[in-house]
Amino acid sequence: MSKRRPTTHLLKPGFIDDLRVRCGVKLDKIRKGDQLGTEDGLPHVDCAGCLRGLIVEMRLRAKGALGPLGRDEPSPEDIWLAGGDTGRSSKTIWKVMTGGAVGSPDWRPGIPLDPADFGRCHRLLEQFPAWRARLPEVAAKHPEWTRLVEAWDELSALYVEEYPTGRAPKLYARMQELTS
Repeated sequence: MSKRRPTTHLLKPGFIDDLRVRCGVKLDKIRKGDQLGTEDGLPHVDCAGCLRGLIVEMRLRAKGALGPLGRDEPSPEDIWLAGGDTGRSSKTIWKVMTGGAVGSPDWRPGIPLDPADFGRCHRLLEQFPAWRARLPEVAAKHPEWTRLVEAWDELSALYVEEYPTGRAPKLYARMQELTS
């Protein structure tokens, strides 16, 4: 039986001293003069849920959407944005629905270009179902979305049908028809 390596997490000076990952491991305050950042401690986070939670929390803090020591609760929308299941097209929907900033100043809106992009949009709308009825707002703000929004139910049905196969040629072909 192999011995488990102790879990250690290192933080930049001035970062939260009491940050804990979901499994309860305390992130140790970095010693003065060390040049390691939080990301240097990530390989030591053994729990995938904790790793994702830590990354989301770091992104929320960088965005200013989370107060000191995690006392402020970020919105579900901000948590989604800080998660990894995002792309230009899904961020376009998010931005129209929330009016929030999605990141860097050079970010540009976009349409879903392939089934993977569409899947991120589909999962976003599953997480926030009320936004599905508001998709025409996206088309109103970004006219290149109009034909996609009009065919959204059809595209969603193709996505759901083809998703289990890992390939989506019918969805891709239909998306190409709508965006050409």
